[in-house]
Amino acid sequence: MDLSRYTDRFRDDLLSAASLGDDRAKEVAAALAKAAEPSLRLILMTALSDLAKEVSDEVDDRTVEVRLAGDSIDVVVIHDADAESPEPPYDPIADFEQALDDLGGNISRVTLRLMDNIKARAEEAANANGVSLNSWVSQAVRGALRDQGKWSWEPPHSRPRTPAPEPETGTGTGSGTSEAPESGGTARPE
Repeated sequence: MDLSRYTDRFRDDLLSAASLGDDRAKEVAAALAKAAEPSLRLILMTALSDLAKEVSDEVDDRTVEVRLAGDSIDVVVIHDADAESPEPPYDPIADFEQALDDLGGNISRVTLRLMDNIKARAEEAANANGVSLNSWVSQAVRGALRDQGKWSWEPPHSRPRTPAPEPETGTGTGSGTSEAPESGGTARPE
């Protein structure tokens, strides 16, 4: 908003009123208008700031600000929800956790065989958390699924095996055949 429109109008009105007098009155009015312009700008800015505060107090989710930019005033509307809590960056782990928490549906039964000492430790942990063993195991599985995206683990049997070197026959014939180990088993690298 350009304030010159309002200060020019004030000056024109003052000069128009002074035109009723002599030349000295016109000169005084022109000097007075020029001297009053900065004060008039400040008064307009204060009035608009007060208005912005009243509007901001009436609306819950927005704030109105008045900013001086050179000879003009800018009115800025800020959505308070946006200013206070910017959107967090995408977190795939949190998204996965939320998806697990949102899962619903039927409950399935499974049979789980544990060694006695592991079962005893799991029961102690469940009791310490104030839940049943079934609930504790269910929470542990859910936690393992949640953590699955945080680290990668590969069971040893899933790694590719290095083929065993072919034993030398010692004949030097180069027939390309090799003999199987005497035990009849499969040779594995150590």
